[in-house]
Amino acid sequence: MIQAVTTDFVAAGDASDYTPALIGAVTRMVAAAANVLVDAVAVTITSGSVIITVQITFSDAALASATASALAGTPSAGAPTVVPIFASKASLQTALGSLPVTVMSDPTPPTAASLDGTPPPPPFTYTTGNSDDAGALVGASLGAILGFFLVAGIAYVVATGKMPAMKASAPSGAHDVAYVSNTQPENTADDVDAELDQARSAVRTEQV
Repeated sequence: MIQAVTTDFVAAGDASDYTPALIGAVTRMVAAAANVLVDAVAVTITSGSVIITVQITFSDAALASATASALAGTPSAGAPTVVPIFASKASLQTALGSLPVTVMSDPTPPTAASLDGTPPPPPFTYTTGNSDDAGALVGASLGAILGFFLVAGIAYVVATGKMPAMKASAPSGAHDVAYVSNTQPENTADDVDAELDQARSAVRTEQV
């Protein structure tokens, strides 16, 4: 059974003065004093002056009772590290430190009691009605596809006795073959004249 330690106190100002950041700071202060996780503390702001209600949840009744007593200023062996921040107006104001919260009255003495129903789900988690079904359907579909290709591959190997041929991709640049021309450059007019002079000289030499 879930147990809750509850207290409240009156503070100055208007409810709109208590921003989420300020409420978060008060929540962390209470959690540190009660030696519990921040998620176990709920701080509620109510108009009518400003009434700040604090609720701390426990899964153990004895620990909840011991913590309530220690927060109220009565030492308890069951909660030796708890700081008595709700013992008086002064002690609470001291615990709030530099936070812009002015305590106007002594806090209501913390009390421990059982909560009806089940605790809320952890923060930042949610479920949708069809999430599990959708996940199972996607997983089954992928499994069926992979199984089909696996069976087909095995059947091919058994029937042909060889692995399927894999087409290898040519490495980048493999198709870039250098082109070398076998065509000799055409002779220019000067080259032709030089060759004719050489031929005439050879003929004269033979005639002599």
